Amino acid sequence: MGKLSAGLAHELNNPASAAKRATSQLRQILKRIKDASHELGRRELTPAQKAEIENLETSLIQRDEPPPDALSASDMEEKIDVLLRSHGQNDLWQLSADLARRGVKPAALESLFANLDADTARAAALATSSSTLRMSLAG
Repeated sequence: MGKLSAGLAHELNNPASAAKRATSQLRQILKRIKDASHELGRRELTPAQKAEIENLETSLIQRDEPPPDALSASDMEEKIDVLLRSHGQNDLWQLSADLARRGVKPAALESLFANLDADTARAAALATSSSTLRMSLAG
Protein backbone atom coordinates (compact mmCIF):
# COMPACT_ATOMS: atom_id res chain seq x y z
CA MET A 1 0.00 0.00 0.00
CA GLY A 2 2.90 2.35 0.77
CA LYS A 3 4.49 1.77 -2.64
CA LEU A 4 1.17 2.39 -4.34
CA SER A 5 0.57 5.66 -2.53
CA ALA A 6 4.18 6.77 -3.16
CA GLY A 7 3.83 5.94 -6.85
CA LEU A 8 0.52 7.78 -7.04
CA ALA A 9 1.98 10.83 -5.29
CA HIS A 10 4.92 10.80 -7.69
CA GLU A 11 2.64 10.65 -10.74
CA LEU A 12 0.51 13.49 -9.40
CA ASN A 13 3.51 15.67 -8.60
CA ASN A 14 5.16 15.33 -12.03
CA PRO A 15 2.37 17.08 -13.97
CA ALA A 16 2.02 19.63 -11.19
CA SER A 17 5.74 20.39 -11.33
CA ALA A 18 5.66 20.63 -15.10
CA ALA A 19 2.73 23.04 -14.96
CA LYS A 20 4.53 25.12 -12.34
CA ARG A 21 7.68 25.32 -14.49
CA ALA A 22 5.65 26.22 -17.58
CA THR A 23 3.85 28.95 -15.67
CA SER A 24 7.15 30.35 -14.45
CA GLN A 25 8.61 30.33 -17.97
CA LEU A 26 5.51 31.99 -19.38
CA ARG A 27 5.73 34.68 -16.70
CA GLN A 28 9.36 35.37 -17.69
CA ILE A 29 8.49 35.52 -21.39
CA LEU A 30 5.60 37.90 -20.77
CA LYS A 31 7.87 40.15 -18.68
CA ARG A 32 10.39 40.27 -21.53
CA ILE A 33 7.64 41.18 -23.98
CA LYS A 34 6.34 43.88 -21.65
CA ASP A 35 9.80 45.37 -21.05
CA ALA A 36 10.66 45.32 -24.75
CA SER A 37 7.28 46.80 -25.65
CA HIS A 38 7.87 49.65 -23.21
CA GLU A 39 11.29 50.25 -24.75
CA LEU A 40 9.78 50.34 -28.23
CA GLY A 41 7.03 52.65 -26.96
CA ARG A 42 9.68 55.16 -25.86
CA ARG A 43 10.98 55.31 -29.41
CA GLU A 44 9.42 57.42 -32.08
CA LEU A 45 8.97 54.59 -34.53
CA THR A 46 7.47 55.31 -37.91
CA PRO A 47 4.48 53.30 -39.10
CA ALA A 48 6.85 51.51 -41.50
CA GLN A 49 9.16 50.52 -38.64
CA LYS A 50 6.24 49.26 -36.55
CA ALA A 51 5.00 47.28 -39.55
CA GLU A 52 8.50 45.81 -40.02
CA ILE A 53 8.51 44.50 -36.45
CA GLU A 54 5.01 43.11 -36.82
CA ASN A 55 5.89 41.46 -40.14
CA LEU A 56 8.95 39.83 -38.60
CA GLU A 57 6.92 38.40 -35.72
CA THR A 58 4.25 37.14 -38.08
CA SER A 59 6.80 35.51 -40.37
CA LEU A 60 8.47 33.81 -37.40
CA ILE A 61 5.36 32.16 -36.02
CA GLN A 62 3.55 31.36 -39.26
CA ARG A 63 6.12 29.11 -40.86
CA ASP A 64 4.69 26.08 -42.63
CA GLU A 65 8.01 24.47 -43.54
CA PRO A 66 9.14 21.37 -41.65
CA PRO A 67 11.94 22.01 -39.16
CA PRO A 68 15.46 21.56 -40.51
CA ASP A 69 17.59 18.57 -39.59
CA ALA A 70 20.05 18.99 -36.72
CA LEU A 71 23.07 19.68 -38.93
CA SER A 72 21.26 22.32 -41.00
CA ALA A 73 19.85 23.92 -37.85
CA SER A 74 23.33 24.09 -36.31
CA ASP A 75 24.76 25.71 -39.44
CA MET A 76 21.88 28.21 -39.59
CA GLU A 77 22.28 28.98 -35.87
CA GLU A 78 25.92 29.91 -36.48
CA LYS A 79 24.99 32.19 -39.39
CA ILE A 80 22.23 33.91 -37.43
CA ASP A 81 24.52 34.38 -34.43
CA VAL A 82 27.18 35.95 -36.66
CA LEU A 83 24.56 38.29 -38.13
CA LEU A 84 23.23 39.32 -34.72
CA ARG A 85 26.74 39.91 -33.39
CA SER A 86 27.67 41.96 -36.47
CA HIS A 87 24.81 44.28 -35.52
CA GLY A 88 25.87 44.54 -31.88
CA GLN A 89 23.37 42.03 -30.52
CA ASN A 90 25.81 39.91 -28.51
CA ASP A 91 23.46 38.56 -25.85
CA LEU A 92 20.81 36.96 -28.07
CA TRP A 93 22.42 33.52 -28.57
CA GLN A 94 19.21 31.78 -27.49
CA LEU A 95 17.35 33.65 -30.24
CA SER A 96 19.80 32.23 -32.78
CA ALA A 97 19.00 28.72 -31.62
CA ASP A 98 15.23 29.32 -31.61
CA LEU A 99 15.28 30.86 -35.07
CA ALA A 100 17.46 28.10 -36.49
CA ARG A 101 15.21 25.36 -35.09
CA ARG A 102 12.30 27.16 -36.70
CA GLY A 103 14.09 27.23 -40.09
CA VAL A 104 14.45 31.02 -40.23
CA LYS A 105 17.17 32.30 -42.54
CA PRO A 106 19.38 35.29 -41.67
CA ALA A 107 17.89 37.28 -44.55
CA ALA A 108 14.62 37.44 -42.61
CA LEU A 109 16.38 39.65 -40.04
CA GLU A 110 18.22 41.89 -42.51
CA SER A 111 15.18 44.06 -43.19
CA LEU A 112 14.76 44.69 -39.46
CA PHE A 113 18.35 45.85 -39.16
CA ALA A 114 17.98 48.03 -42.24
CA ASN A 115 14.84 49.75 -40.94
CA LEU A 116 15.62 50.20 -37.25
CA ASP A 117 18.56 52.43 -36.59
CA ALA A 118 19.02 52.45 -32.80
CA ASP A 119 20.64 49.41 -31.22
CA THR A 120 18.19 49.53 -28.30
CA ALA A 121 15.22 49.57 -30.69
CA ARG A 122 16.70 46.60 -32.53
CA ALA A 123 17.29 44.75 -29.29
CA ALA A 124 13.76 45.49 -28.11
CA ALA A 125 12.26 44.41 -31.44
CA LEU A 126 14.30 41.20 -31.35
CA ALA A 127 13.33 40.58 -27.72
CA THR A 128 9.60 40.87 -28.47
CA SER A 129 10.01 38.72 -31.57
CA SER A 130 12.06 36.06 -29.80
CA SER A 131 9.64 35.94 -26.88
CA THR A 132 6.70 35.60 -29.25
CA LEU A 133 8.57 32.83 -31.06
CA ARG A 134 9.36 31.00 -27.82
CA MET A 135 5.70 31.11 -26.82
CA SER A 136 4.70 29.71 -30.21
CA LEU A 137 7.31 26.93 -29.94
CA ALA A 138 5.98 25.94 -26.53
CA GLY A 139 2.53 25.32 -27.92
